[in-house]
Amino acid sequence: MKPLAPRTVGGQTNIAPINAQVNVAVLEEKKGTPGALVGRDITADEKKSTGQVLSRETAPKITQVGVYHKDKATSPAMQLLNKGFEADKAGNYKSAQKSYTAAFGALREQAIKQLGPQLEKAGFDQAWLQSNDNAAVWSSMAREGHFDAAPDIKNAMKMYLNRNGLAIKHEAGDAKTEKSPDQRAMTYGDAMMFCTMATQIDPNYGPAHYNLACIALKGSEAGLRGFENAKGEALKELGEAIKDKGFDFKKLAREQDTDWNAMRMTSPQFREMVGLSAL
Repeated sequence: MKPLAPRTVGGQTNIAPINAQVNVAVLEEKKGTPGALVGRDITADEKKSTGQVLSRETAPKITQVGVYHKDKATSPAMQLLNKGFEADKAGNYKSAQKSYTAAFGALREQAIKQLGPQLEKAGFDQAWLQSNDNAAVWSSMAREGHFDAAPDIKNAMKMYLNRNGLAIKHEAGDAKTEKSPDQRAMTYGDAMMFCTMATQIDPNYGPAHYNLACIALKGSEAGLRGFENAKGEALKELGEAIKDKGFDFKKLAREQDTDWNAMRMTSPQFREMVGLSAL
């Protein structure tokens, strides 16, 4: 299995402070054992809550979170994903992330129950799967086709990754949290990591591309280290999101989402992409 590539923004610019924090585990060639870690070593406590960044009490009021249609709750995991999404829309990203953590646990149980024999045949040890809660490992399994026989699980996995990334993005942008600029950059990096994993499962998944665009843009506008050239990356990701016709991302960026306020006034390229008249 190939390791997940470190995320970069703005062409060749490497997000050094983000890469120092991101805990991305990959499988070794011999499946069933944890592989090498990209970035720094993961601690025992972090392993229990991979990617789950706890926050303060409430998020700022979020004008637009509605990047997705509400999905039919056909499983415990989907019910928890929708519960988390409603919490995030209400501005409570802490509650949202707790629901997403629970959804990920339910999703793992569902995958083991439905696909256990197939996964064992592919070389994945059942006991190891039950104890492994690293999102990067499970997203890698989905990306490599191990969940293709259960599209509901694969779809829920990419949804979990993306929505959790969105909640973490809201944490990073909350002015009420006591974070240094580098800490904010790292939190945006966590958000970017989760949304990137969603696009690796489904390269055509517009919601994750849209969130990546907004993350890159917010990091750039905040002047955070590693995001110096990220506006170009934001426009690139927005272009990928617009290709997904399941939602009108042009309208969202053009008329509704406050993340793009400055770009509406200053960027001819953005205005052309979303159908606004030239400056």
